[in-house]
Amino acid sequence: MYYEDSESHSISSDSQDLGERCHAPCTPYSTLECVPTRLLDLRNITSGTWRICVPSEDNTGVVAYATISYCWGTMPFLKLTQQLLSDFRAGQPVSQLPQVFQDAIMVTKHLGLQYLWIDALCIIQDSEEDFKNEAAKMAEVYSNTVINIIAAACQSPFESLFKARDLRSCHVAGSGLPRTQPTPFLLPYIL
Repeated sequence: MYYEDSESHSISSDSQDLGERCHAPCTPYSTLECVPTRLLDLRNITSGTWRICVPSEDNTGVVAYATISYCWGTMPFLKLTQQLLSDFRAGQPVSQLPQVFQDAIMVTKHLGLQYLWIDALCIIQDSEEDFKNEAAKMAEVYSNTVINIIAAACQSPFESLFKARDLRSCHVAGSGLPRTQPTPFLLPYIL
């Protein structure tokens, strides 16, 4: 179960090592076809930066990764372009990313994963050829993710995954607790 503390934006330790527990009985990834062309490498996130890695070029091998589904909205935001590819490979500050991407990075790291796929940052947006190639692989990318973080309540990437809620009005279905009694609430955005 995944519980959120809306004040500190933290997730309970119940969610630690989800990748290991969830995918332990699954067949291990065995080919590079299961890994997206580009991923956000979060291994150095403690320094406040992320970078784009290309597993086939960086000798990363087959890796477990998270994905995020979100609404692009109408306001412009940072995206991967041909001009920015080398900058993204070198590393960029997390603080320059829209809030939903920052939150997805936090959730991904909290779950014990080192890599995250975000379409806007992993597909070269001004390359028709790259877009065509990567769009054709999207079903595979989402099928092979350890977890897909869904920003269902966000209208744009500038909103947070975490929303303040009145816990008195939340009810966990099947909990047997009356609606008037406060209950911990599920974080539906990562289920």
